[in-house]
Amino acid sequence: MEKGVTEKVVILDDIFTVNQLHFFKCQLLNSYKGEATDKPFVSGYKNAINSGWFDFDDPHDNSIVCEKLLNIAERYYPEIKDIRGYDFWAHYNTRPQEWHFDKDETAYLKYGVERFPVCTIIHYLEVDLQEGGNLIIEPGIKIKPRTNRMILMASGVYHFVEEYTGERIGVNINPWCTKIYN
Repeated sequence: MEKGVTEKVVILDDIFTVNQLHFFKCQLLNSYKGEATDKPFVSGYKNAINSGWFDFDDPHDNSIVCEKLLNIAERYYPEIKDIRGYDFWAHYNTRPQEWHFDKDETAYLKYGVERFPVCTIIHYLEVDLQEGGNLIIEPGIKIKPRTNRMILMASGVYHFVEEYTGERIGVNINPWCTKIYN
């Protein structure tokens, strides 16, 4: 069901059935080892095992949920059908970062070039927050996370997450049409 759409943001609620949501959460938690990986990662730095860059047709522990989320996002960003691959990572009560753009970090740090993914896909598998934790998007958009909510952000959108107390499990995907630097 479509919850809201703006020029920069799409919010979709209840995109998976209860059984699908449970399966994806179990799969994600079973694949998570809490260790750093040396796998290339375009939009960020070292992250947990089974996170990082994946070619579009590359099977991995979480490729089923990635495929489902990419298929939904393609309705709003048709160029996803032409992607070369995507960054995938999970957030397990990850502490908020500062304001940032999801971008090719290697291109930016090594060459000063800002390259952005097709869009940013966020899906909350489980949310139980007592306070805070909203996704803040410029200019002045505040989105409350909730279980089974999917957020699509346009390329190059400046954002951050508020400090929070409670539990939050989510996944992020950044699909890329261009060749990555690393």
